[in-house]
Amino acid sequence: MSKVIMYHYIRCKDNEFPNFNFLHKKNFLKQLSYFEKKNNFLKIGDNLSNFNEKNNKITLTFDDGLKEHFEVAKHLNKKNILGFFFIPTYPYITNDFINPHKLHLILGKYHVDEVAGFLKKILKNLYIMNSTKFRITSKDVQMKATKNEYDKKVLMLKKKLNYLVKDSSKIIGQTFNHFIKKNRQKKIFKNFYLNLGQIKEMDKMGMCIGSHSHSHQILNNLDCKKQALEIKKSKEFLNNLLKKKINHFCFPYGGKESYNKNTIKILNRLKFDYSFTVENKSVPKKINYLEIPRIDCNKFIFGKSS
Repeated sequence: MSKVIMYHYIRCKDNEFPNFNFLHKKNFLKQLSYFEKKNNFLKIGDNLSNFNEKNNKITLTFDDGLKEHFEVAKHLNKKNILGFFFIPTYPYITNDFINPHKLHLILGKYHVDEVAGFLKKILKNLYIMNSTKFRITSKDVQMKATKNEYDKKVLMLKKKLNYLVKDSSKIIGQTFNHFIKKNRQKKIFKNFYLNLGQIKEMDKMGMCIGSHSHSHQILNNLDCKKQALEIKKSKEFLNNLLKKKINHFCFPYGGKESYNKNTIKILNRLKFDYSFTVENKSVPKKINYLEIPRIDCNKFIFGKSS
């Protein structure tokens, strides 16, 4: 069956962030070669409407507009492989990181217990690891197949901040400023996201640029008006940047809990043709093009995070 593969960070180890989770770029290339031997990639110029014309079709998607995706796009272009790149637009307007990346950087540099200790001071009872209400289950949006207790603590902390805490943006920002000082934030930011020229160049290569909302919030947490603003603002920014209509979307976080019926209505109203989830399953023969499932790259050989 055809599959859509999801990627995020593709880089090399950074000693400043020893706990940072990423796919090493050498393993990405190995995984690409592995897929190439067994499957047919969507080629530059192909359309998703022909998704299931051939069995074992592979589609590659890359989330969050990360700097390393420019090198990925150049590599795919040489092989005539189509890549879908989903970009949150908040960093380009505010010169600031989206909240998930603030958390990744904090937890990449500091031990989760140290971060949790700080959070206890500013938010009472945030970090109750043994609470039945907050236990890790296979249905958790952030869940990965792991028995590692450290990873479970990290997943729990992310889940609580993203899903269960009011004013999470304010709290994450306060925590980020505590652990990563302002002058260091600016230096990291310069090399963290694609710049606008790179996005334009990727579009010229034939890569598909799509919306990942404006600020990567959990859309299900927002009312209909705020959801519409998140999606419309991103679409308009990318429309204007690339001088073309953007009709591909990727749900932030992407699980069923992260969006709702209003989200789908908004996507239809704004004339998006395709959108992607993170359901971790192959594409069914009868496709709902506004809820196309994707499988995390770490489910395949060479995809294990470093």
